[in-house]
Amino acid sequence: MARNRKNTRHTASTKIALGVATVLHIFGVAGLLFSKGLTYQLVLDLVPINLIITTLLALKFNSQYDLPFFKFAGAAFLIGFGIEVIGVNTGWPFGQYQYGETLGISVWNTPVLIGLNWFLVCYGVGSLLGKFKFSGWIKWILSIVLLVFLDYFIEPVAVRHQFWAWTSGNIPVTNYLGWAMVSGIIMGFYFFYLNTRKNEVAAGIWLIQLGFFVLQNLF
Repeated sequence: MARNRKNTRHTASTKIALGVATVLHIFGVAGLLFSKGLTYQLVLDLVPINLIITTLLALKFNSQYDLPFFKFAGAAFLIGFGIEVIGVNTGWPFGQYQYGETLGISVWNTPVLIGLNWFLVCYGVGSLLGKFKFSGWIKWILSIVLLVFLDYFIEPVAVRHQFWAWTSGNIPVTNYLGWAMVSGIIMGFYFFYLNTRKNEVAAGIWLIQLGFFVLQNLF
């Protein structure tokens, strides 16, 4: 009986967390698509806060905080941020681009929060694929495909709202190849070191993020 009550509370908390994340992203879509002037700028200013809140929601429902998890989280953040620093300042591996001011405080011309974003999307897709009984290698390959698929929808939105800009004015193929490479490295840590962790909220947030960017590509 006690276990049933605990499971019921957990399910309710999960629904609330996903509801909060959904509402935040719905307001974000509406604000970015339909607001103008100061209201539009306010929505842009709230982008970093949205990212931080959704990450905290995902972390709240992480099933186990242990050394492997902290190593994975640290690796995802540092690899993601580090490769973006290299990318912005050298053009490798994504192509020539530069960040705007939307994502907040920058170090070496790179927003610090971009490392957090790499962690969130990689942790989310890992949690999502953890629901399926595939081998680690199949999950690893699928995670790379899904992350590049997500970036396909991220790029036009990010350029439109000046999160970052491509020097050539076009999104190069090298960007997606770079995403595949970095995703493969980080997800290798996830599936072959951390293994699968249960986190319904992180998985749900990944799907919410995908919907957020897909919707904006439709308008």
